[in-house]
Amino acid sequence: MSAQATRKAPAGVKVVAWLYIVSGALSLMMVAAGVLFDSALSQLPAMDADISPELAQMAASRARFGAPDVYELVFAALALWCGIALLRLKPWARAATEWLTWATLASTVAFGVYYVHLWRAISAELAQNIGAAANLPMLQTVGTVTGIVLTLLFCAPWIAAIRYLRGSAARAALAPPRGPAAAR
Repeated sequence: MSAQATRKAPAGVKVVAWLYIVSGALSLMMVAAGVLFDSALSQLPAMDADISPELAQMAASRARFGAPDVYELVFAALALWCGIALLRLKPWARAATEWLTWATLASTVAFGVYYVHLWRAISAELAQNIGAAANLPMLQTVGTVTGIVLTLLFCAPWIAAIRYLRGSAARAALAPPRGPAAAR
């Protein structure tokens, strides 16, 4: 039996590994749901049903399996691969998972910035359509603060994972085996 097979993964490594396995599985389900949604939307105009103009426009504008879907599939594959490799204590898995975590953190921050920008634009349009009764600064402030808080909450597990993966416990657990067992 190899030295790697006899080592036990520390709890922190298991937590990070399962974080990625679950994230990867959820990403795969999101892509599958998106493909089903695209399929359902593409059938609406052919059914000649009495649908709202908004839904018809969504059906016409939704691209089939575009760049976001490819990104999700790549993320899902990498997340599953890294999570499984972490559970198996593969020495390269720590660096690969840390890299993926940085990319995920950057993506989460970018989406948070996008959300806040989108909210400010939509709320300004909404206030303009409603008229003077809408309190635009309050609407924008609530949406902006909500976006920032949610972004920070979504970033927290990735920051914790990076800190753990850079720590001595993860480095020791995922270090290449040494000694006579490593020569096999």
